[in-house]
Amino acid sequence: MTGRLPSLPVTADERRSLARIRREIDRRGWATAEGCVILDEEHVATDYSVGFTRHHGHPEVIVVGMSFAEGRRLLSRLAHEVATGTRFEPCLVQIDGRGYGLLDVEDPQHLWLAHLLYAREGLPVRALQLVPEDAEGLLPWEGGSGAERLLGPWTF
Repeated sequence: MTGRLPSLPVTADERRSLARIRREIDRRGWATAEGCVILDEEHVATDYSVGFTRHHGHPEVIVVGMSFAEGRRLLSRLAHEVATGTRFEPCLVQIDGRGYGLLDVEDPQHLWLAHLLYAREGLPVRALQLVPEDAEGLLPWEGGSGAERLLGPWTF
């Protein structure tokens, strides 16, 4: 991980977001957070899990550049699997008949609120990015579109 973790908490909005996330985690074992990453000088929306680290010993999962509704739907599908004991590492998965890759995120500080939540506990944040196939059924590392939105390398 590069960079430095922020002091806790940073803003009133972040305090409110952390309170909401804590309530969701207490209720169901995980929560979703919204954010953005800057890729090629463009702000790109993200959705990511918070709670997999603490409650399941599993990396958090982030989706990049999808609508918030779609990102949350996909995170919910993976959360069910994680909660029932599935452990994902970089791999290929199918969700509702569509192919996705999971890859290690090089700089998990993109999951800002997870860092704010876990820093007091000294828990490191590890993350996997869920990457969809394009319209032709190709993943970015197979020649498909979306390579500019990858947060880490495909290791296979």
